[in-house]
Amino acid sequence: MVKAIQLTPFIFQVAVLLTTFTYSIHIVIYIYALGIRFTCYRTAT
Repeated sequence: MVKAIQLTPFIFQVAVLLTTFTYSIHIVIYIYALGIRFTCYRTAT
């Protein structure tokens, strides 16, 4: 169960990457979402 939870973000990222190759407009959405993801996981200083 724990491994399935750990693999979920990886599977989602692979699906998004495949989508970006299929539909070029999603590249912009992926970059935007990636920026949000990194800002959410930054360590507090």
